[in-house]
Amino acid sequence: MGALDVGKMFFAKFSDQYSATDAIDQLYNLAGPWFQLGPHECFEKVIMNIPTGESGAQIKQLAQAQLPGTIQEFGLADQEIVMMRLIYNIPVDTIPQLGHLAESAYNAAFDVHDAGCHNRVDISNWVSLEV
Repeated sequence: MGALDVGKMFFAKFSDQYSATDAIDQLYNLAGPWFQLGPHECFEKVIMNIPTGESGAQIKQLAQAQLPGTIQEFGLADQEIVMMRLIYNIPVDTIPQLGHLAESAYNAAFDVHDAGCHNRVDISNWVSLEV
């Protein structure tokens, strides 16, 4: 089996400009929160992982043109194209779909986990990637 080229696969599936930019839009929208944000100020950081090489550079250029000023960082991931939208400063009690019970559970998570509830507690052994 040869090397996987996700960038070439992307452009094989979305071969014209319209379908490729539409795919970038869909990726951005799917990466958004599943709930409506309340009327408060929040901050968003968008990170997109793209493949290395020429096709990755083309995807980056396409994404920057389609979503100007939106994507703050690009990472390299040879086997996938991923967009992450990290949203900060959301008061839990302002999310109507969650309500006050979610706020209580959120606050209780800080008491249960030594490092807070924003950490991966399902991974018991972290391996450093530094050599």
